[in-house]
Amino acid sequence: MSQRGGGILIRKCTILFIVILIGLLSACSSASNDNANENDSIARYSKDKADSDNADEIKPIAGYDEGKADMEGIVLDVGEHGIKLARNLSPDEYEEIKNEPVTKLHNEYVEGERASLRLIDLIYENENEFSKGDEVEVWIDGDIMEIMPERAKAKKIVVKQ
Repeated sequence: MSQRGGGILIRKCTILFIVILIGLLSACSSASNDNANENDSIARYSKDKADSDNADEIKPIAGYDEGKADMEGIVLDVGEHGIKLARNLSPDEYEEIKNEPVTKLHNEYVEGERASLRLIDLIYENENEFSKGDEVEVWIDGDIMEIMPERAKAKKIVVKQ
């Protein structure tokens, strides 16, 4: 085959490949739009059903109790990055470690030396309402990121009475 014929063949194959790729992408886009319309109709049905149902009959999801906190603990530090909370620390144990640097406690926790602290970093809008040593109850907004230490967004934090 001549060099000119090979170049033409490569161009034809490239054009064919591009046309097939565009067709596949169009099909994917069309399928996702179909699913979006289906999801909208399901959401609309759910809303219409909820509006027509008697609101007194709605029961909470099993195991969900808005009044019960997701966790409780003692505030070890309040900083610009949030609140560092020890979930497994008694007030007496806190008195023993309260003067130790939080960075040292954090590093020892990560290394496994103080695994019993069960540290968690909480992201909270009003973190300045709390002080080191406060015993608090925490309601979590979403999932807990399972890193060392764990991290979560708090929707509500209350100082225990």
